[in-house]
Amino acid sequence: MNNKYDVIIIGAGIGGLVCGCYLSKAGLNVLITEKNPRAGGCCSGFKRGEFYFDTGVHYFGGIKGGSLEKILSELDILENLKVKFIEPPLRIIMSDLSIRVYSNQFDTLKEFSNVFKQEKNNLKLFFDYILKENFVELYSEIKHCTFKKLLDKYFLDERLKAIFNILLANIGLSSDQVSALSAIALFRQYIFKLGYSMKDGSQEFADFLVKEFKRNGGKILFSSEVAKILTKDKSVDSILLKDGRKYLSNNIISNVDATSTFSNLLDYKTDMSIKISTLKPSLSVFSLFVGLITKDLNTIKNKLENLLICSSMDSKKHFLKNNQSDFDDFSFILITFPFFSEEKTGNKLSLTAHSLVPYISKEFWSLNREKYSNKMFKLIKKYLGGLVNEVVVFESATPVTYEKYTSNRDGAAYGWETSLDQIKSHTSPVTTEVKGLYLTGHWATSGLGQCGVPGVAISGRKAAELVLTKLGKIWPYGLIKM
Repeated sequence: MNNKYDVIIIGAGIGGLVCGCYLSKAGLNVLITEKNPRAGGCCSGFKRGEFYFDTGVHYFGGIKGGSLEKILSELDILENLKVKFIEPPLRIIMSDLSIRVYSNQFDTLKEFSNVFKQEKNNLKLFFDYILKENFVELYSEIKHCTFKKLLDKYFLDERLKAIFNILLANIGLSSDQVSALSAIALFRQYIFKLGYSMKDGSQEFADFLVKEFKRNGGKILFSSEVAKILTKDKSVDSILLKDGRKYLSNNIISNVDATSTFSNLLDYKTDMSIKISTLKPSLSVFSLFVGLITKDLNTIKNKLENLLICSSMDSKKHFLKNNQSDFDDFSFILITFPFFSEEKTGNKLSLTAHSLVPYISKEFWSLNREKYSNKMFKLIKKYLGGLVNEVVVFESATPVTYEKYTSNRDGAAYGWETSLDQIKSHTSPVTTEVKGLYLTGHWATSGLGQCGVPGVAISGRKAAELVLTKLGKIWPYGLIKM
């Protein structure tokens, strides 16, 4: 049995899968280990009978005209990806205000300008600025700036600033704390390039990458959790699985939680383990998965928009601190319909709802899971009462659930909190002080913070480039634009 590989990747999240696809395509002998029975991490899904639910990622940015399109094209798999297009991909309801975000910046600009007529000229200037072609110039201008400072520079209307602020739910930090660069990367790669999701749910995307990885000769082990990363002379040497199996490699890429990587998996303590213990993870998520029977799905199917519903215009209220005293109720919920195909589902409808929440403690969520499930469902019925008839599936996921299945510290939804202090490329870089050990996924910082699936895919691409260069292989793809 062959137990030696050119590269071993721990974790089959999107960052690890993208990295594995590049490396296996280049002819390397690559092994991916995954503790769960399926791939995807936050980009996965599950079925309950005839109902399918996305656990985290619900739509994709950058598949058309963004970095994700470039990555999938480089891997020669873009044309085979089965996607569906939703237009508009998102409607925001905030107090008495309703506004839509479209799949391109031109239609979104038109919509925002119609709703906020007095800010029309400022909106055009703002959109032109954050979409500036020369990103290096933009980087040098605002690398020490919060997104709120940038919003205040362009706009007077607090309602408009609140709309931009709630869109930051996609990275989990409010505009007065988040790096302007992180917010702009999010808008460039994600918000302005929305509208696409997988035809049969987000799990399909992860499974598609697994298939491509294996087609190029890669090997993946599911239900195989790593116990230790073993080293010799402070260089990686092998991994030891919890069931005792051992696999050798001088190049190991960790696509799992950075705290776990340095504090639990690595067989000796480094300066990085101390540093990482001081960093703040992002907020987590509370999710509700509801399977419905509706009497007339044909009549309502045109109403199945992705909805971001906010209880108030209070921007700060939407991003809570990590303690119980700051959390009492959901200040916003995102409602999505992860899978809709009339010919497959008949009158059955899957609905998911998510909201950012603090981790607090295992005890808190054990005691309050049912309470907050009912609270969230009450809000759903308030806005979608006509859809809710018979409930067949009613399940929830707390931060503790996400911690269990992703191994993310405190069930973090977006890796590190994307504050000014934490996004710097040297904070938790792709390369590490341990020879042969690399990081990828949303725990690897780039100086730009997170921007959804495109961001973790970029990190996987970067890790692949570094390993191939180290091994004397030519990287044929050049740079990638943000």
